[in-house]
Amino acid sequence: MLPHYQPSAKAQAQFLKQALRFSQCMRAHGVPNFPDPQSSGSGVGLRITKDSGIDPNSPQFKAAQKACEALLPGQKGHKTPEITTGKMQGGGAGGAR
Repeated sequence: MLPHYQPSAKAQAQFLKQALRFSQCMRAHGVPNFPDPQSSGSGVGLRITKDSGIDPNSPQFKAAQKACEALLPGQKGHKTPEITTGKMQGGGAGGAR
C-alpha cells in the first residue's frame, strides 16, 4: 500500500491555477458549460454531471480537450489528474483514465 500524499498548499494553489486555465480553454473551444475547478482539503477537482449538458464523448468535447491538453494539470512533471464524468482529482491524487 502506498503512503497517502498530501500536497502542500502552494502545490494545490498551482494545480488550481492550471486547472482553471484548462477550464477556460475548454469553454473557449466550444464547451460553454465546462465547470471551474473547486479546491477542498483533499485536493482540487471538478465535477461534470449528467445534467450539465456536457457530453465527454462528443466530437466537440474531444476537440476542445485535444486543443487544451497542454494546459491540463498533470503536464510538465505533475501527477496526471483523473478526468471522468464524475471528478477530476489533482494536486498529487489520481491518474489518467
